[in-house]
Amino acid sequence: MDIVEIIWKDAAYSCGGTMVIEEAIKFPAAPAFTFGALIKQDKEEIILAMTVFGGYQTAEGDIPRAYKLFWTIPAGCIKEIRKLGEV
Repeated sequence: MDIVEIIWKDAAYSCGGTMVIEEAIKFPAAPAFTFGALIKQDKEEIILAMTVFGGYQTAEGDIPRAYKLFWTIPAGCIKEIRKLGEV
């Protein structure tokens, strides 16, 4: 399983208040960097797990792999995927 860094553009928003169009267009998509274990990658999205449990053998038997804290990023938002290592 690959450990990756995803470089992508996330949605941006204003925290409230009113503004004119000239001010509103100053809120471009925000650059983002997300790291995790690559669970799924296809033409629609990429899914990362932030935590991986188990996936090894002990004298008592196999410990199955389990995952926690998932992050889904739409494929159209992704600018680059960097492989950092393997689990």
